Amino acid sequence: MIDGVFISCGDLSKRWRERKIGFSFVGNEETGELYPVRSAWYKGLKLIIRETKGQTKCEIKGSLHKFWNDGEHNADTYTYQNYLDTLVKLQNELGVNPTFARLHNLEFGVNVSTPISAEKVLKGLIAYKNKGFEGVTIDNKFYHASISNVQYKIKAYDKGKQKHKKEDGKTLNRKLLRLEYHYNKMEQINKMGIYTLQDLADKEVFKSFGGRLLSVWGDAIFIDRSNNSMRLKEMTEAKRTRFYSLLDVGKWDNSTTKRQRTRHLKLWRELMVNYCNSKVQKSIYENIESQLNEIVGENCPPNDHFLKLIKVQKMKSEKTQKCPPNDTLCKGSFSDIPPTSKTANITPKSKENPKGKNCPPNDRNSDSKKCLCCGADISHKSKNAKYCSRACNNKYNRNKRKKMNEALKQKENPVLVRLMEEIHKNSFNLSITYTQDRKRYTDQLHQKEVFAPAEWIRKIKEVKVWTDRKNAKKIVLTGTRAMRFIREVSKRNQA
Repeated sequence: MIDGVFISCGDLSKRWRERKIGFSFVGNEETGELYPVRSAWYKGLKLIIRETKGQTKCEIKGSLHKFWNDGEHNADTYTYQNYLDTLVKLQNELGVNPTFARLHNLEFGVNVSTPISAEKVLKGLIAYKNKGFEGVTIDNKFYHASISNVQYKIKAYDKGKQKHKKEDGKTLNRKLLRLEYHYNKMEQINKMGIYTLQDLADKEVFKSFGGRLLSVWGDAIFIDRSNNSMRLKEMTEAKRTRFYSLLDVGKWDNSTTKRQRTRHLKLWRELMVNYCNSKVQKSIYENIESQLNEIVGENCPPNDHFLKLIKVQKMKSEKTQKCPPNDTLCKGSFSDIPPTSKTANITPKSKENPKGKNCPPNDRNSDSKKCLCCGADISHKSKNAKYCSRACNNKYNRNKRKKMNEALKQKENPVLVRLMEEIHKNSFNLSITYTQDRKRYTDQLHQKEVFAPAEWIRKIKEVKVWTDRKNAKKIVLTGTRAMRFIREVSKRNQA
């Protein structure tokens, strides 16, 4: 569990010289000047002696796990009891008092076995919170993926690739993944009341660190890139498109808002629970839990992480699945997508089923919602959403109003022409509706009573016209037709 540390421990130079540890000086090759810093390696730890202003300070950097194994490796399980024994070993061999050994950096991690090769696991890591994993390739092989932040750094790498010797002399190369969490600053650690090595000698601290590792792995966006790891044929076309888009790191980094990332995470977990056919992430999560129980020496309380809801179904054989040729979505294969590539534009287009072929039913419209304006997919929005954006909303309703106005114009223009021909009879009763201070008012007048100024005419919204004949129908004019009619009536009355 506890691995890398950086501690300052007072003046231990005399004790270290008594053990005849060979220290090397640091200097300037051109001037021959020697700096007041000496360093040496001892069982996986770097010992540093600094002399400034007549004072001597000693520092230790390195892996306590390796020190426990006499500097050989840190590939086995490092338990809580091993840590307590390491503190005793530090004091006996180097004179380090854990109570006064001040922490300046801290790293903890676990070694966990994987159901597939660790390299494939690393290629499946996409993001954690608002950061995308950055892969580092060494000798054309994918060795580790990491995330750097101001407060912490997360690193996962293939432990089996490191050259550890076995008793028979062969190199260790097994399915072993190491997950590490490194605190760059001590702010969060100090809030837990941890300042020295002795403060780490608490099971509750180990449980807290173990919970952090479980959270990192469980909440990481991970995809098993082997074939048939997702039941893509059971998804609708809209869900498949959304799934492929979520493989893009850009959906998780700071280019998106926190609200968008929360929505993406909710959708991702729903897709994993309902369609994931791989046990890799779930299996590694359970292996980490098992490792933590062994490290602490007792069973940690169980949790209800969403990974435990994933249920794997047996895939049908390839012979029974008749699909169009070269349909990668139907085959359930996305292994060719690079770990950090943008996938929004590489989703294969669906093809029509050839005659005589039995394929899954076309689900283009079964669970797919389209924007009423531009036709874009909006299945990821709320169930009541109709448009992909406010611009489309405005454009759609603008066109809708335009069509309605055009229809009214075609309907009312012939009526207006007929009324204009009979306006000289002065026999019309009028009901005029207008707006004032954002409120609507209606006045009922006879045609002869209308003397309206231009400012008032511009406020007219609707005019109803009828005669005194029995069972006479009311004729309705709206908009510019209503204003034109009242303008003509007022003009005749003022003449």
